[in-house]
Amino acid sequence: MDDELNPISDPIVQEPSGATLNLPTSGFINGSDVLLAFENTKGEMKGLASCTEHTCNYESETKERATKAPITSGVDISMFSDVDVTGLKITISFKGLRTYDAEANGANGFGTLLNLWMQRKKITVECFLRPKSGVSDAENINPYLKATGIITKLTESSTAKEDASYDGEIRICAAPEIFNPQA
Repeated sequence: MDDELNPISDPIVQEPSGATLNLPTSGFINGSDVLLAFENTKGEMKGLASCTEHTCNYESETKERATKAPITSGVDISMFSDVDVTGLKITISFKGLRTYDAEANGANGFGTLLNLWMQRKKITVECFLRPKSGVSDAENINPYLKATGIITKLTESSTAKEDASYDGEIRICAAPEIFNPQA
């Protein structure tokens, strides 16, 4: 099909920048090694503090077209609809634990998220694999997804005798700057 996404030539799909991450090349990926970072109120890219989980959702918006069956065919053919993709949507949901000192320790915590939400500010978001220890993080972070999004939901949960936690969602609001499904 001519409209298929071509991972080599499509403008939103880019090959890795060439940075060596020294990560395993076979086997299963440990979820603890897949990280989420976003731009804070100072424009600095920082990891999400005490993040326990994040999920990237890739969705297709579709339109169905039902047509009448031709006179010469049976009725059963009209029971099926044609479906086309009319748009693509990416959302990133996340969960984390509240801390007293997230920002002081160089990460983005719930306070930063709440400030960004209050400002209704678009932020840059990156998802990437953790660089191996001994490798300079700043030089070797190679995101497989980098895009601009807005915080659409934040929830704070404070149950007695439990760790206070938060969760939220970021909706990507433009084509990704980097989208590398091979990473």
